[in-house]
Amino acid sequence: MFVVLLALTIGMVGIVGFLIYQGLNNFLPILDSLPRRTIFWWGDSDADETNENPTEQNTNAETPTPGYTPPEIPDTSPGDFVIDFDNHDTVTITPLSGLGNTMPSQGGRLELPVAGATGWAASQTSMYSEPRITSPRFTGGVELVTTLVPGAAFTILEEYGEWWNVRTPAGNVGWVRHNVCFINLPDVIPSITYDISNAYYSLFRSAGFDLPNTTGLPLYNAWAFNNRLNRYEFIVPVLYVTSHRVFAAQQAALAQGDTLIIFEAFRPQSTQQHVVNNLEALMAENAAVRSALHTPPWSPSWFISHGTSHHQRGAAIDASLGRIAQYELRFTGDFAFRHVTRLSVYDMPTEMHELHPAAAAFTSPVSPDTQAWRNATAAPGMTEGAFRLQSYFTGAGFTPLASEWWHFNDLDGVSIARANNMRGRFYTYAVFSEVP
Repeated sequence: MFVVLLALTIGMVGIVGFLIYQGLNNFLPILDSLPRRTIFWWGDSDADETNENPTEQNTNAETPTPGYTPPEIPDTSPGDFVIDFDNHDTVTITPLSGLGNTMPSQGGRLELPVAGATGWAASQTSMYSEPRITSPRFTGGVELVTTLVPGAAFTILEEYGEWWNVRTPAGNVGWVRHNVCFINLPDVIPSITYDISNAYYSLFRSAGFDLPNTTGLPLYNAWAFNNRLNRYEFIVPVLYVTSHRVFAAQQAALAQGDTLIIFEAFRPQSTQQHVVNNLEALMAENAAVRSALHTPPWSPSWFISHGTSHHQRGAAIDASLGRIAQYELRFTGDFAFRHVTRLSVYDMPTEMHELHPAAAAFTSPVSPDTQAWRNATAAPGMTEGAFRLQSYFTGAGFTPLASEWWHFNDLDGVSIARANNMRGRFYTYAVFSEVP
């Protein structure tokens, strides 16, 4: 009997030990691969698109976002560099021979081809069986395949003139006009460093004070695995026409050994209103904030739009600037791209998204046209880094916002967005990108 009990005990210990061993083997790699940040990111919602009706459904309909519990953090590719913004001063810049030569464009007007990238309908968009109503490329009648509602996602298969051939998650294939669509920036300009802070830890503050229910919270989800890049990456939608100007700005920066750091492009309408409401609440109870945002010649609306902003239209970029210390070439399909692995961040007038006159690029408001800013007086707080950042964006056709050193508008894109009633009343939770 004793021998039997001893054998059973040894067997049980062995089974428990094996289970613990297997558990550690599964857990430790996940722990080791978490993003190197003090604030965590999370994955996409993977909602499936349905098409029971002749209108393609939007899986990214708006829901209240601040305060919800993020899902479990996904794995990231080993070696992916993530900026530690608490310790960036410790990064040492080392010269790299040949860094001044920008990567040749292998994707036409962008770093990577459009084919395989994720896109979204920015307004209600018709999908046709052919790329033109009367097409020299195709014969026969043109049929309406489906209607994409704002925020409906798709994979771009081909570009033909002003049209994209696209495939939706529901399996519909057809042609849409790309001037009314967004494209995912990391899919076509992967050399940029993306840090969409509002997707995991909002930096919005005013006069040094946190915005209630906002600062330090995720305001929406914009982090998902990207099959095209073979890593988790932020989701960064912009108007297609605007993406070409971002590409030009990044190429100018790379030529000088710099890189754009994009903090936000598309911002959902409900997130915009959430920030407005909580800034107003802060002003109501904090005299210092109220006084700062009413300091002549400024007013609160210069720091956060109370209506539809150009972020909702996909025609605005919030960015900072980094000095490249190290990069490597990566590949997707037959295409190579530059991936920045180490950089230092230029000193800027304020922290990102500090809603305060100290963040102003100019000493007074400037009318929203493409030329008025050229005659404006630079704010005394503008730094070398802020001037360099501004020069890259304005050289690419963007217009700087007078009250925020980080904000740049594509006014041509704004005109297109207004003409097509783009309001940004959706979220972009997932990407459907493919290797080109």
